[in-house]
Amino acid sequence: MVKIMGNLESSCGKNPELVVDFCTGIEEDSDIAFHFRVYTNSMVVMNSFQKGGWQEEKRMFSDPFMPGQPFELRFLVLENEYKPNPYQQSVSLAVGFMVKIMGNLESSCGKNPELVVDFCTGIEEDSDIAFHFRVYTNSMVVMNSFQKGGWQEEKRMFSDPFMPGQPFELRFLVLENEYKVFVNNESFCQFAHRLPLQSVKMLKVKGDTVLTSVDTF
Repeated sequence: MVKIMGNLESSCGKNPELVVDFCTGIEEDSDIAFHFRVYTNSMVVMNSFQKGGWQEEKRMFSDPFMPGQPFELRFLVLENEYKPNPYQQSVSLAVGFMVKIMGNLESSCGKNPELVVDFCTGIEEDSDIAFHFRVYTNSMVVMNSFQKGGWQEEKRMFSDPFMPGQPFELRFLVLENEYKVFVNNESFCQFAHRLPLQSVKMLKVKGDTVLTSVDTF
């Protein structure tokens, strides 16, 4: 794993950028196995550079990096891919839609690790959140929604099936009237819809987590 911490600063009024390259050598024209470029307030671009040319580009039109704000960026090298954290992907919800997240919660500086999953209406930092799911390990799970600039009525579960240092499988099943949450193949909780399913456009996962997979069905 590679962990990068820092702060994106604007220069001459332009939006700051961040580039992380996994290269095959120190030469300027070396191949790049994984090129990760952040255009703040715009998008994230991923690619590779092979035999003197850029390959097929992958773009994420979402950006969790805020100019002037500290960030923590992690890259986990898996057997078949690189997995960045925080993680985002576009989604289109419907009844029967499922998200499956697998990973491992890791303690940092002796504190209990946290995990956050947000079903958002857009890519902007202040977008509404139809379903906010936050795990405080060894304590509780908090569920809420963020609408029109403010948090709504919070729902708390004073039970926590997540264990620091242990792998987990977390699933969200979209039903007609609610989200149903499963942890390690066991039914855990429900959260009633507060915003229309059609308004949800973005899935965000972040926290003290080593993500091994994020799948949608």
